Amino acid sequence: MNSFRPLFGAGALALALSFFASAAPAAGAEPAAGAAPPEGAPKKADPAQVVVATVDGAAITLADLDRFIERLPPQMKRVAMSRKADVLPNLIRRRLMYRHAQAIGLAKNKRVQGRLDQARRDIMIMEAVRAVQEKAKPTAAEVRSEFDGNKERYQIGEKVTASHIMVATEKEAKALTAELKKGADFAALAKRTSLAPERANGGSLGEMEKGRFRMTGLPEIIEKTAFSLKPGTFSGVVRSRYGWHVVHTESKTAGAQIAFEQARAQIAERLGKERSEGAIRKLLGDLDQKYPVQAFPERVR
Repeated sequence: MNSFRPLFGAGALALALSFFASAAPAAGAEPAAGAAPPEGAPKKADPAQVVVATVDGAAITLADLDRFIERLPPQMKRVAMSRKADVLPNLIRRRLMYRHAQAIGLAKNKRVQGRLDQARRDIMIMEAVRAVQEKAKPTAAEVRSEFDGNKERYQIGEKVTASHIMVATEKEAKALTAELKKGADFAALAKRTSLAPERANGGSLGEMEKGRFRMTGLPEIIEKTAFSLKPGTFSGVVRSRYGWHVVHTESKTAGAQIAFEQARAQIAERLGKERSEGAIRKLLGDLDQKYPVQAFPERVR
């Protein structure tokens, strides 16, 4: 169930916000629930044991209120966590409506029972999946072993900042290299002569790592040429399926090994995901053998 919107609709959101807006404590007033305790204050009680309200004799605990706030939309939750006392009336209203639903016999309503059954199934499925995921989490030693045994996977790749000019014929491209050898400005030549989309930016391709061509459509030969050049130099004539090019490499940044501390979270997440996906596939295969399944797709209309 998410926050109080399904019960009270959009008006409840405005109502909750009005509580926040009008809840600034007066001078000398008690601090709002959730405020930091003063120095030397006794240890906080178990939230599940702190009763903050009752409805027809049924307790609402601080833990109930915390769970209610946890389900609020993120932008409201940030405010609510520091203004818990102002959220409490909304939870009380929900409990009042729940008590009313009980009183009019909705617990025996078939539609309600169907929805509760579906919710129970969904929760149990999620918890079963969560249990698999928890079991699949790698240990600290396994994460370290993955890093030490595959350091080449955890590197910042070499980068290059480059530009290019594209023209229609080899003759034009050779003429460009002749002008560049005489000291012509590469960016100015690109703006004047290039047919490539980067023309407006002086032919600039920006900074790129190896393999970028796979995602951008840049001809692979342009990338390879850029990485092969020394900073501050330009290439000879290069041909792609789009035309003839001259490539200029402005600067290079060497690759570097990522430190284990930087890679640890990424490794743990990847290993956990791979293992849990494999474990779930295996579990489903085992369950398919354990429990008889019959499917009748011809009945699906």
